[in-house]
Amino acid sequence: MKNITEVRRRVKATWRDAQSFAEWLNPDDAKKYKPAINYSEGYVLTDNDDVLILYMTYNDTDVGDTCVIPKENVVDICELKNIKKSVSKDLIDLKKDKRP
Repeated sequence: MKNITEVRRRVKATWRDAQSFAEWLNPDDAKKYKPAINYSEGYVLTDNDDVLILYMTYNDTDVGDTCVIPKENVVDICELKNIKKSVSKDLIDLKKDKRP
């Protein structure tokens, strides 16, 4: 896994997904339905010919809130600016002092 200080590729992916409906429909009405268009933002874990895997949260060793998208469903990938947040060491020490 990447070290927490490494630069991560942050993206917004636009992708198509299936929709299903559990109701009786006139065939002409059913033909009007379209696939869902979804948007996911996150950091790229894997981007190859088969799959785009994004994660939204991470720590020093693990990733969380992953989204696995088949590459054939991906419509667009837009690069997003990384937001650099810094926390002062004093604030971290303060939080540690308040732990039970």
